[in-house]
Amino acid sequence: MEPAPLHIEVAYAEPDRQLVLAVSLPADATLGEAVTAALPTLQAAFPAVDFTLLAVGVWGEPANRERLVQAGDRVELY
Repeated sequence: MEPAPLHIEVAYAEPDRQLVLAVSLPADATLGEAVTAALPTLQAAFPAVDFTLLAVGVWGEPANRERLVQAGDRVELY
């Protein structure tokens, strides 16, 4: 039996607006994969930002893109 998908959020904000996306990922997904899953919507909303170069974190704590996501995480791009 395959593990249930994880439900997380991916968030990016600028001083005048923010975007928070709900994303479902496999149980073994990384923060980097969460960003990749959200990339089309992020790029459409913020075309001038290169999201591959931004730092990531979870709930305000910096983290490595290789870290595994956990249910309820809020992956943030800085």
